[in-house]
Formats: sequence, C-alpha cells, structure tokens
Amino acid sequence: MEISYTVDDKPQPWARARTGAGRYFMPVKVVHAKKAHANIAGPLAASSMWDPEWPIALTCDFFFPIAASWPKWKQEQAGREELPHLARPDLDNLVKLVKDALGTDSATRRAIVWRDDCLVTRLRASKWYSLRPRTVVTIVRA
Repeated sequence: MEISYTVDDKPQPWARARTGAGRYFMPVKVVHAKKAHANIAGPLAASSMWDPEWPIALTCDFFFPIAASWPKWKQEQAGREELPHLARPDLDNLVKLVKDALGTDSATRRAIVWRDDCLVTRLRASKWYSLRPRTVVTIVRA
C-alpha cells in the first residue's frame, strides 16, 4: 500500500514557535505548508484504508527554484534536476515539517497519516534544484 502526493510550492522547513505579545505562535509560512501537506495526504490516507499504527517508510524529495543570476549552463543543469541543492534550509528541517504535518492533528487529536513520528522506521530524503519548485512525498508500509 502506498500514498504518494506532490505539494506544488517552494519547500518550507520546520521552524520553532515564536513569541510575541506574551504568547506563542507558529510562523504563518509553516502553518500554511503543514496545512497543504495535511489537506492532500489526509484524504488519500482515509480513502486507502491506511492504518495510522503501521510502521512507515517515508521518501521526501524537495525541489527548489533556480536562481536567475546563475550562468546559463548551471541553469540548464538545474532545470534537468541534476544539481543538488547545497544551501539552507537543512534537509532535516524540511523532513521535520512533513513529519509534523502528517502526524496527529493537535486540534482534533486524530491521526492524519500516522499516530506518531516514531512510526517512521525508514527515511530517504533529497534536495534538488528544478524549474518546478515542489515537494514530492511517498509513504509506504515498512
């Protein structure tokens, strides 16, 4: 059984909650990115009879936009998705956002895809440049 989906937007890393006016809040970009993942993956998991207790093998591929200031040869190489993304954000923070987004919803206490991050027993992740910024996630039963 497999769940696979794409979020067509620049990959967003996880970020800590911030404080302001005496309260904690999550950065807006993080909230929107988590909702994008949950809104796509949640219905896929529900329609496929996915069990939130299964062990998970997670694959995440992150594709970043190409800088317009690069030389043409480098832009072409990046456009073929052959150039790894060697800058920030860190790969672990990108994966952390995906894992947070697909875990238990804090408002409803329901599992979106899995009950807890500890169920992810295998992980493969990569960062690349592309003409089409996006995040591609594949989840299979481990």
